[in-house]
Amino acid sequence: MTKKEMISLCQSMMDLDYSDQLKEIGCPTLVLCGSKDKANYSSCLRISKEIPNSKFSEISFASHEVNKDNPQKTAELINAFLGQDKLKGF
Repeated sequence: MTKKEMISLCQSMMDLDYSDQLKEIGCPTLVLCGSKDKANYSSCLRISKEIPNSKFSEISFASHEVNKDNPQKTAELINAFLGQDKLKGF
């Protein structure tokens, strides 16, 4: 993909808005965001409020790539979320 094609693709996605459909997500959902992710933090909070049965967790000392910036905390939060009783049977 050329740089021009990539820019065109990104621009075409700027107008996508699926926020009305978030309430239709039926499975337990974990929304993770790095504490230093200034570009996405407020969106992550908003998304977690719109998805029923969701949980928001902040990864300290992490920006956008939480799995690289703080892999230990990311793994702990995912494992804790997957171990919850409400997920049994999924």
